[in-house]
Amino acid sequence: MSVDQSELKAPPFFLRAGAAATDSAILFVLFYAAAEVCLALAGGRDAIDSDPALMRTFLRTAGLVVTAISAGYFTIMTGSDGQTFGKKLAVIKVVSTDGRRLGFGKAFARWVGYQLCAGTLGLGFAMAAFTQYQRGLHDALAGTRVVICGGITRWRKAALSVFGIIALGALCMAGVAMLAEIVRSFIS
Repeated sequence: MSVDQSELKAPPFFLRAGAAATDSAILFVLFYAAAEVCLALAGGRDAIDSDPALMRTFLRTAGLVVTAISAGYFTIMTGSDGQTFGKKLAVIKVVSTDGRRLGFGKAFARWVGYQLCAGTLGLGFAMAAFTQYQRGLHDALAGTRVVICGGITRWRKAALSVFGIIALGALCMAGVAMLAEIVRSFIS
């Protein structure tokens, strides 16, 4: 049975960005820890610096571990109850377009959509600021949307929104710096 669409209220874009920034901070810690474990298993920094083949193996292994952590975090958390830790903090959740729980298949499809959004330099995420029901590319691909699922204090909403704005600003600056470096490398 589907839910009346008028009952599903989309959260403000910057609140979603704050939830995403919170999840990114959590994942950064997990990624760093995983990379350190992979580094230790490879024999340490000196070992991989002196052996190009070992360096490639380390980078591939760390990349696979980080990808598995990301896929697992978003698929399991979102598939079970529609909320990651960031979304729990923001009191928002992911539901299917008809308002029902999405399940693990759609949660995984949404994570795949995240990768596509990242490949568009974030434009797929930015779509959420301009589309009906504030759906990003990942939401459109997975048949999902994000909705408010409870009350949130204005201070928490403001803090998460500011965190989201700062995180988006930092991503934009990092993107500009990367593009400048790419241009510089072609000019040199």
